[in-house]
Amino acid sequence: MTIHDGFTFLVVFALKATVLLTFAMLWLRLLRRSNASARHAVCAATCCALVLLPVLMLTLPAVQIAPAAKIWTSTAAAAASAARSLDSGFADRLPLIVLVIWASGAMWMVLRGVLGWVVLERVRSKSRPLESTVWRNAMKSAMDELGTGSRRAPDLRVGGVDVPLSAGIVHRIVLLPDNAESWNEQKRRTVLLHEVAHATRRDCLWRAIAGVGNASLWFHPFAWILYARLRREEEWACDDAVLSAGVEAASYAEVLLDAAQSLQSRFLVACCMSGQAKNGLRERFVHLLDTSGDHRVGTAAGKWRAPATVLLLASIGFAGTTATEPYRIGGDVSAPKLIHKMEPAYTDAAKKANIQGTVSLSVVIGRGGNVEQVEVTKSLEPGLDEKAMEAVRTWRFAPALRKGKPVAVRAAVEVNFRLL
Repeated sequence: MTIHDGFTFLVVFALKATVLLTFAMLWLRLLRRSNASARHAVCAATCCALVLLPVLMLTLPAVQIAPAAKIWTSTAAAAASAARSLDSGFADRLPLIVLVIWASGAMWMVLRGVLGWVVLERVRSKSRPLESTVWRNAMKSAMDELGTGSRRAPDLRVGGVDVPLSAGIVHRIVLLPDNAESWNEQKRRTVLLHEVAHATRRDCLWRAIAGVGNASLWFHPFAWILYARLRREEEWACDDAVLSAGVEAASYAEVLLDAAQSLQSRFLVACCMSGQAKNGLRERFVHLLDTSGDHRVGTAAGKWRAPATVLLLASIGFAGTTATEPYRIGGDVSAPKLIHKMEPAYTDAAKKANIQGTVSLSVVIGRGGNVEQVEVTKSLEPGLDEKAMEAVRTWRFAPALRKGKPVAVRAAVEVNFRLL
């Protein structure tokens, strides 16, 4: 893949991602009165589609965006093209500049994710297993209340954190602060309901998938909005699970406020605990105390089937869009060779008016070497424009080749009119 191919791929990926993200935003708008579990499902399914999109684009036919190559038709025009090439130096380097900027941003996002994982691993290594029978019984009760008693319980560990959090994609754990063993029964139950809800919903997995999509689309404002919505809806969905288990909203809000006041690591908030940030906490309080809202906990099958199917099929459909634009000359695409050229004729009106100059044309040279499309990009005079188009339509080329096979290409032709 050449630099221009990579640039084209990035542009098309961004365009298709925009369509998917716009679709998801509209869907979330329609679900604004639904429960948080349903909205989180749409966010997670969209993130999966965005991660799959570039993979599918590499394996299915992709749209080709083809800037016109320059073909000059006379000695004078060829000399002019050499002068113009100095002015087009930046344009020629633009694809490389864009790719370098994109790669730098993506690498920074990946590095940020890796640092977050390192921080969590350090926290886990500092913690110790919580062997208390009281806590183990509380864990079992919490899982039974959430309807997940048949699943393997997350490991309980204590130490290394200021506030409770759940972590782990394959090996799930719930980390508790050092003072957890002194908590009363109500606080134990409330905290475990929330953290077990995170673990059983696999929120760490969806967060990681969203992080991959966000790294590839770090320049896209909709990607940041979607990521923020995913994090918000996961917290709200877990809060709804706590309320559904019978915990009063006011007492639960007190537990959240106490946790927020204990949190000291800003980096941990940014990487793992956006719900404990000031703005996130304020939104959660509003959500908790909104008695008119839908706080039901959606079932896994019901919340996933429709959004996952539609969004994943949409990503496949967008990724598989057949190429409709000609190729760009360069890289593995050779230039067509002109084998027959007819010079245009002057019109009588142009001669009388002493009109001279250049008509610039954009042409598509087909796989058979014929000129299939001609359009004026820089006009000189209507009559001369028409004469230039008539002449160029008769030109014949040895077709451009890509991997040994003829392909259609777009080129720029300049037809010069000079009076002797």
